[in-house]
Amino acid sequence: MSNVRTPGRSIGRYFPFSVSGAALLALALALLAGSLLSRDPYELVLAAFALLILGSLAALSRMQAQQLEKYPIQWDSANPLVAGREPAEQRVTGIEIKPLLGFRLHFTVAGRLQVGNGASLYLVQTTVASRASGGALPVRLAFPLCGVFACHGVLSIGDIFGLTRSRAGEPFARRLAVCPGPHPESVSVRIDATERSEEKQSQLNSDEDKYYMREYAPGDRFRDINWKTSSRLAQLITRIAPVAQERTKIITVELRNYRAEAPETLDSVAHLSYLKGWLLAFLRQAKASNPDFQFLVATGSGTSRLSSVEDIDAFAQVLSEIHYRSEAPIAQAPTDEIYVFTTPFDRELPAMLQAFPQAKITVFRTLPGDWPAGARRRKVALFRFRDQLPLPGPWAFRREARSSVPGLEATRARVAAQDSLRVGLIDFGE
Repeated sequence: MSNVRTPGRSIGRYFPFSVSGAALLALALALLAGSLLSRDPYELVLAAFALLILGSLAALSRMQAQQLEKYPIQWDSANPLVAGREPAEQRVTGIEIKPLLGFRLHFTVAGRLQVGNGASLYLVQTTVASRASGGALPVRLAFPLCGVFACHGVLSIGDIFGLTRSRAGEPFARRLAVCPGPHPESVSVRIDATERSEEKQSQLNSDEDKYYMREYAPGDRFRDINWKTSSRLAQLITRIAPVAQERTKIITVELRNYRAEAPETLDSVAHLSYLKGWLLAFLRQAKASNPDFQFLVATGSGTSRLSSVEDIDAFAQVLSEIHYRSEAPIAQAPTDEIYVFTTPFDRELPAMLQAFPQAKITVFRTLPGDWPAGARRRKVALFRFRDQLPLPGPWAFRREARSSVPGLEATRARVAAQDSLRVGLIDFGE
């Protein structure tokens, strides 16, 4: 198992009692001391019985934990984590023993999810099972927001009463990317594939100046079929040019994760997390509609070129580490068509739009929940969990200053969609 040692964890490994078990142990010891002083046999028997039960449970859990340490137990954290309602599943493998009757396997994951600049959530999630199916224990992890989860996982064995808990080996340390959650609705994507294309030329034979023809082969372009010759020969004939040209649509996208320097709030974190999921939905739907599309995605942290579905999946993990930053200088427009994703905290959006008066700009923007226009309204409940309550820290109780949202009037931009978000701190409803 992973060898991770921090102050206090060595004591925690060998102390076999949970919080409730430690409290019962202290009560039993106090009762024992009182019975010895008062010479009350009933209190003495009761205290001795409680200590016997606690000692037996602790010994049995410690014995099973030592057996677990003999196996090459690993935390398989390869499956990607995604923020949202549905938990993501990972596995703890190598568990080759079945706990005794009355005992359960526990795998506890605890750590901080970095969701913004100086903003994090402390999460503790525990998986409990009576046995590991096929030597593997499924671990289900749920996250309200995207970010980077710095955590450790601990495997232990405890009794069904929750009095004892014996750790098996050292904790596993992980730094996991939590990707933005899926957009709740399909995104309307209409992109003209005939505009702003990039040509790729491949010379077949520099000495040939004329077309030549051959029998059709799977993979040939449909438009290269010579229908006149094909009808005469009763088979499909493909016309091949000495220079084959393929046109690839390059789509320019800008994620404007810009905000004036200010402490993070629940609103600011929620808007950016939702916007990332919106952007990913746009990229995936556009790619599904035309596999030849490629994307040039600019953020405040750099530019990425995405050519395949795998590139988009890898970019989702990059998005988990992107937070707000100060507005960057306006650069020269790289294209005459731009798709912009932004939040209400982007105060320089009108200046950016006016800087490119000839460009066709499509804006996807989130709006505050009290926005009076006819935007779609959506409730964003960040901590919707029945079995846990994430601890957000003092930053989540700050209030965002309410001011006017930058308008898109007097610009040539086309607002494709606006989502009005109402952020809830704690919501256990469906």
